[in-house]
Amino acid sequence: MSDAVRRTARRVGGVGSMVRSAVVGVDGSTASLAARAWAETIAEVHAVSVDDGDVAAALQRAAVDADADLIAVGMHEQRRAILRSLGHVVSTLLRNADRPIVVVGAEHTTTERDGTIVVGVGHGPATETALRWATTFATERDATLHLIRAVPQRPVFRMDGLLDVLAYYVDPSMAAAWAREDMEAIATEIDRMSGSEPDQTGPGKGGLVASWSAAPGSTGPVLVDAATRADLLVVGLHDRPGADEHHVAPWCRHVLLHAPCPVVFVPAV
Repeated sequence: MSDAVRRTARRVGGVGSMVRSAVVGVDGSTASLAARAWAETIAEVHAVSVDDGDVAAALQRAAVDADADLIAVGMHEQRRAILRSLGHVVSTLLRNADRPIVVVGAEHTTTERDGTIVVGVGHGPATETALRWATTFATERDATLHLIRAVPQRPVFRMDGLLDVLAYYVDPSMAAAWAREDMEAIATEIDRMSGSEPDQTGPGKGGLVASWSAAPGSTGPVLVDAATRADLLVVGLHDRPGADEHHVAPWCRHVLLHAPCPVVFVPAV
């Protein structure tokens, strides 16, 4: 296991505080009401009317005033506009996020769920924060986690030195093997530090981490496929939109367009 993976595994084990309060933007639309209904199942809700004005700024101010643990918004007609831009409200919230942002679609309340929280596992501080948040959330709600990592055609190399790069060019299949090794190590450490007890079939087979996988493909489609029947998809906010709303990471755009369940974007703060 690489030093980077050891650090991630150690950091994600510390379970923090629960989600106590949420700010929700409500404009009367079906999607905003769905976002409010979702938030009411987990926290005290502070509803903010967002009919006009600077909606993102109003939500951010309300979150600070209420000391909210997250901000929830509905994704409705903006989905059609995402192909051209992310939508001003969502892009501003993601760009300036200092707490998790939850995006709920109107259709997310109609799909049968399996009680699993899917967590996208990448590299770096945002992944560590997302794993920590999801671990806390799942522990307090007696849910299980499924960890998923996309293995692209051109991998992100582990921080073990030049030998990894050379080994990959000798045998490209090693990238998938490294991903599986990393995922198993993280799953084992989350189970150990969260106090859950995996069964004898091994890590990721009966503890808090019910399963994990490393799937070939681009990040966005891999995350969406993994969350088909999930209660929630949790991802680290590595790449934020810039001042220009068109500059949105492709995986983020794909997830917002196609996610089959509510999505929590957790910033590395």
